[in-house]
Amino acid sequence: MTPLSEVVAKKTQWMKSESSGLYVNIVFSDMDDTLLSCDKSISEKNLEILDRLAKQGIPFVPASGRALSLLPHEVLAHPASRYAITADGATVTDLRTEEALYTSHIKKEDALALFELMKDLPVTFDVFTGGRAYTDNARREKMKLFRLPGHHKEFMLRSRTPYEGSPKDFIASIDDIERLGSYWSEDADAYVRPLVEAAFAEVGAFDVTSSMGVGAEILAHGTSKGTALTWLCDYLGISSDTAAAFGDADNDTEMLQSAGIGVAMGNGNESVLRAARFVTYTNEESGEGRFLEWALS
Repeated sequence: MTPLSEVVAKKTQWMKSESSGLYVNIVFSDMDDTLLSCDKSISEKNLEILDRLAKQGIPFVPASGRALSLLPHEVLAHPASRYAITADGATVTDLRTEEALYTSHIKKEDALALFELMKDLPVTFDVFTGGRAYTDNARREKMKLFRLPGHHKEFMLRSRTPYEGSPKDFIASIDDIERLGSYWSEDADAYVRPLVEAAFAEVGAFDVTSSMGVGAEILAHGTSKGTALTWLCDYLGISSDTAAAFGDADNDTEMLQSAGIGVAMGNGNESVLRAARFVTYTNEESGEGRFLEWALS
């Protein structure tokens, strides 16, 4: 296998070129550690490129593991944003009409079966439904003691809507499940991960991905940001060859492979760096804005 350093060096050659020769018709972007800085803010450079996309009539599509209500207001309200891919590709929403155009959701019976296998593990069991993310109070309190990467714990505690009672009763009370999420402490990973993976295998109804080192984002079979990107491009009559996509983690890999212009962030993990056509600067260096500034020149 080619050393990663050589792969990255080849995919950053664009930084030495004045013009791109690329044709960009639509832009898909992960949020955390991609468009957003590590503190969850959007840099001036990235905001400027969103303005430029709006002026040129190029749709910008946030493509996130987040629930719809948890996307940054600056992104949702921006005139460049017309559609959104949320819950790792489980839902595609028209932001103007708030209509779900495409869904690939989890069956209630599969969610209940998985919870029964995981209920005694030291993990969270988040339920994404109706554009929000929910977690029971007991597991939310335990999450406060978890060791999680970077700013993720603070955001997760702030973004989950808490409720009293068991996830079993909560799941039974709702009609639609976009995705599930389960997270655990980094220092328990060696013990917890094999047990969680065994539970997934026993139910056998899920695709599982991740946006950080620990935890699992649990989806119905066949669900991914890449599948959603392809669906939306077909729906809009836009060739995916002219789609630019940006990401940094495992849950972005299929999206970068599905886009003609797949771009990994400089802070991306190895799988994303190898899957992408290009590698840009890190999220802290406004890598997305700087690449698009070049690509649109």
